[in-house]
Amino acid sequence: MKEEIQRPARREIRAATGSIKKHRADDRSAIAALKRQVASLERDVAFLQKREKGRLKKAPTATEAEGVQFSPKWVAAGRVRLELSARD
Repeated sequence: MKEEIQRPARREIRAATGSIKKHRADDRSAIAALKRQVASLERDVAFLQKREKGRLKKAPTATEAEGVQFSPKWVAAGRVRLELSARD
């Protein structure tokens, strides 16, 4: 008698917990994907920080920038290239 009750009870429990197990597995895979994405973004940020630090070190000094002159032709060509009007 006891075994006759246990078998259907186990089946019902398995059926009830089956969907929970599936959702749990889906959630765990989603969490793993998010962790991979965070790691990738952290690597990108570290790379960009290093690159920016190097760029700032190479910035021209005031004496180097004194000799630079701008031509109106250069400005006009840049606006055309970027598709900007004089108002923008």
